[in-house]
Amino acid sequence: MTSIIQAAGWPIWPLIVCSIVGLALIVERFWVLRADKVIAPGLQTKITKLWLQQGPAAALTACGNSVMGKIFAAAIAQTPHEDAMRQAALQTGRLQAAALNKYLSGIATVASIAPFLGLLGTVIGMIDMFNAQALGQAGQADPSALAGGIAVALYNTAFGLMIAVPALLAWRVLRARVDDLVMQLELGTEQLLNVVARTRKR
Repeated sequence: MTSIIQAAGWPIWPLIVCSIVGLALIVERFWVLRADKVIAPGLQTKITKLWLQQGPAAALTACGNSVMGKIFAAAIAQTPHEDAMRQAALQTGRLQAAALNKYLSGIATVASIAPFLGLLGTVIGMIDMFNAQALGQAGQADPSALAGGIAVALYNTAFGLMIAVPALLAWRVLRARVDDLVMQLELGTEQLLNVVARTRKR
């Protein structure tokens, strides 16, 4: 690996930094966007039963620290005012949705700039090749200098693509996961608020 980095020249270092940042963001987002930390499966049913059987106070204490639990807690805290509950759920939901989308733009940025950094290395490698050709004696270029320029060009192009493709794929997967989680949060919250509306009409 060290020999490859040396052959690729200094343009490879921005790509290495880019890859480290991208990998860190991707791992962090996959860890944060776990379903059990966001949706907490079964929470909506549990909260609904507690609400019907023991009242809003018991439901509030059982909300927990998941994203859905925070939205439920914000809504239940406004009981018995249905409009205030919906407004609180909407505001908290927006804040939590923004938190779920955190760093996705950073991953997209890594996927976007990596090919350009690779292209920069390619251009620099080509410049080295032309310089080697121009400085050759009696029209004979130094083969080692030409090979060095080719290595810089090809290695940086390859590294740029190797970073951009996985980063773009990860961004698309995470983007789809966030959209799915937000939809589940909206449905769960709406179901809870519908239960509240029905109990008030009795």
